[in-house]
Amino acid sequence: MREVRDQDWDLLCQRLNEFEHGARVTIDLVDENGATRSIARNVALDRIQFGRHDACSDKISITGTEGVAGATRHDIIEPIRVRLRGTEDGAAFSGMTIEAESGTTLLTFHPVIREAWLDGVQLR
Repeated sequence: MREVRDQDWDLLCQRLNEFEHGARVTIDLVDENGATRSIARNVALDRIQFGRHDACSDKISITGTEGVAGATRHDIIEPIRVRLRGTEDGAAFSGMTIEAESGTTLLTFHPVIREAWLDGVQLR
């Protein structure tokens, strides 16, 4: 896994909106007790956005469309760490893990995120 610097979270979201808009995404939440709950399965990614929740809290919001079923939105309040799960010997990323105080959100993308799409995003 490769960690994204917190200074680059907004740029990461911009890149994903540019290159992964309409891609299929699965969203799972692992709570602080280790239980996994499905938020959305195989929905079309509309938008992923980084911003302020209030005066002192950051937030990452993910919105997807499920056809006639409507939209799904998942908000991650106070993200702590954002990491990308590598595949294809590091040439791409199959998903993203976002750790927060309330649990860990796991995003899986189809198609995968290409490393070339992340121009300007610093990975550790």
